[in-house]
Amino acid sequence: MISLTLTPMLCSRFLRAEKTYEAPGTFYRVSEGAYNWILGGYSRGLKWVLSHQHFMLLVAFVTFVATIWLYAVVPKGFFPQQDTGLIMGRTEAAQDISFPAMVRLQSRAARIVLDDPAIQTLVSFIGGGYGASTVNNGSLFITLKPLGERKVSADQVINRLRPKLAAVEGITFVLAGFAGHPGGGPRDKGAISICAAVL
Repeated sequence: MISLTLTPMLCSRFLRAEKTYEAPGTFYRVSEGAYNWILGGYSRGLKWVLSHQHFMLLVAFVTFVATIWLYAVVPKGFFPQQDTGLIMGRTEAAQDISFPAMVRLQSRAARIVLDDPAIQTLVSFIGGGYGASTVNNGSLFITLKPLGERKVSADQVINRLRPKLAAVEGITFVLAGFAGHPGGGPRDKGAISICAAVL
C-alpha cells in the first residue's frame, strides 16, 4: 500500500527534474576510464578462458596438486622459526625433590648438552624462570656456535639432544629455539652456572 500510494506522492513533492546538465568532472572521467579499461580486460580474459576450457581445467588440476604439495613442505607454526643461535630449555622433576638432587640431575643434563659439538656455552638456573619459583623447575640457556662452524641448524641440534636428555631419569626436558634477538653471555666453551632462586 505504501509503495503504491504514499511513496509516489512523496516523490512528486520532494523530487525535482534536473533542468540543466553538468558535464562530469576530471576525477569522474579518469575513474570511469580506468573502470572501463579494467572491465574490457576482464571481458577479453573471460572470453579467452571460455574458449580454452581444456587448458584451464589442466591449470586448475595443477594448482590443486601444487596446493597440497606446498601444504606438506612449507614450514608451519604460529611464529616463524629463526636460527638465532640460542636454545631455551625447561626442566621439571618430581615436586618432592630436594635441591641437591635437582642440582645433580640438572648438572647431568648440562654435561650432555655441552658434549654436543655445536654447543658454545650453557647457563643453567634452578628454581626460577618462566614464572616458576620451585626447586623442581629449572631453565637452560644454550648458546650455539656460529652457523659456519656447527654446520647444522638449531632445530637439528635440538632433535639431536632430545633422545640423549630423555635418557636422564627423574627429570623431563623441553627444548625450543629462541626466536628473539640473541643476547650476550659467556663465550668460553664449558662454562656452566647453576643458580637457585630465592624462594
